Amino acid sequence: MPRLRVTVDNRVRLPLVNLPGSLMDELSGAFSYANPQHQKLKAMGYGTKGEPAVIRTWRDEGGCLTVPRGGMARVRDALRRYGVAYEVADERAQGEGHGEIPDSLQKPWPFQDACAAALIARENALLRAPTGGGKSSIGISIAARLKVPTCFIVWNSGLFEQWRARLQKELGLREKDVGVIKAGKWNLKPVTVAMQQTLCAKEQIPAEVNRYFGCVISDEVQRSAADTCFAVTDQFRARYRFGISASELRRDGKEFITRDLFGDVAAEVDREQLVREGFILDVEIEVIPTRFEAPWYGHPSEGGELDVNRLLDELTNDAERNGQVIAAALQAVAAGEQVIVLSRRVEHCKLLCRMLVAEGVTTGFLLGGADNRLEFRRSVAGLGTGEIRAGVGTYEALGTGIDLPSVSVGIASTPILGNRQFFNQVRGRVCRTAPGKQAARLVYLWDRAVHPAHLRNAVSWNPSVSVLTRGGEWVDGRAAVAGLRSGAVRTA
Repeated sequence: MPRLRVTVDNRVRLPLVNLPGSLMDELSGAFSYANPQHQKLKAMGYGTKGEPAVIRTWRDEGGCLTVPRGGMARVRDALRRYGVAYEVADERAQGEGHGEIPDSLQKPWPFQDACAAALIARENALLRAPTGGGKSSIGISIAARLKVPTCFIVWNSGLFEQWRARLQKELGLREKDVGVIKAGKWNLKPVTVAMQQTLCAKEQIPAEVNRYFGCVISDEVQRSAADTCFAVTDQFRARYRFGISASELRRDGKEFITRDLFGDVAAEVDREQLVREGFILDVEIEVIPTRFEAPWYGHPSEGGELDVNRLLDELTNDAERNGQVIAAALQAVAAGEQVIVLSRRVEHCKLLCRMLVAEGVTTGFLLGGADNRLEFRRSVAGLGTGEIRAGVGTYEALGTGIDLPSVSVGIASTPILGNRQFFNQVRGRVCRTAPGKQAARLVYLWDRAVHPAHLRNAVSWNPSVSVLTRGGEWVDGRAAVAGLRSGAVRTA
């Protein structure tokens, strides 16, 4: 049997001629996945339109079985087990862009140096690093080492602006030296920041763009829409392909798409080690119980209704609850701390902002989108100088793509403790170190009657948790969980 020629460009391609049928079946099965979101919706009695029962990342293209590049190790393993002799034709793009990427001006921490080296050695891989672990610096270090045109793909405007600023700062570039792919603008440079949505707007990435880049780095891969991320990244022929995030795990369970695109985790930064070594601060979670109730909310099988929009409408318009949010913010400001207040709703942010201003607090307004860009930048700058004492914004605008190291207190005014990964991202907003900053806190409004499990989640997910009792005393979170079971502790 002649040697099988396996071609690697944007995908791994195996010609069907002389490919044993049993091997074909095994490979196609290895890249077919039961869709957990389909199963979840079906179990809850909701429609499954747009969510197929099975997601396939393999394709039959022009007489070839093709699979995503992150699955190359599985392909090699299968070929060896079946005794198929093969050779690999590497047709990945090396990067035809002109102009050299300068060396990084920022000396990496030892663990960042090791992470960059591990990813480069693998060429296609994932990086896990918590907020404050220097994901951006690791990505920039990779580009500076490889010296090949690099495209940084992001999913929102906040990340887009952060990457542009960090590339200028860490590589000593001018603003015009950083390429832009956004809102129909395709200005390619040796380091370019691209909006995922702009890349996806075209049915095919232009061939000249695909040839230009030798490295593609996708930030916050877990937050990107799975289908959109796949449609974009799967087209790139760049030799180096990396995904970076705190964790590639997704709430919809579709992280298999991310792993197929990028491969396995090549390097991971341990958050607890960063805390021990002083790179980031530990964060104390302060749980403040509320008296908010929504008796109608619950699983349909138990006679309830899972209408999250209605729940948020009622929750964000609860005057007593909003008063608790403002009281926590005022207490932090009075103690000389800077604070950010986060919510899922824009209108809620506007209300909380007005309430803080009415209390005489210099407050910044932080929302995403082009219409709010100037105010967002003004508020970030004011928080940086200390002129602004409180910032109010959505989780989407503040959850990623923004560095506010001097802020020591975050207030989660709408629930987040149902999703560990999202909680970790929000906690990361206040963990960074800064001169004079001794501690960090995340205040959590706990709607005990609606989300009773959220206190247990806080205790499970964070080493330091305290709970406010009805008597106005703070008790240890673990003791509170035990006390609530026995009735020894009363929170509302």
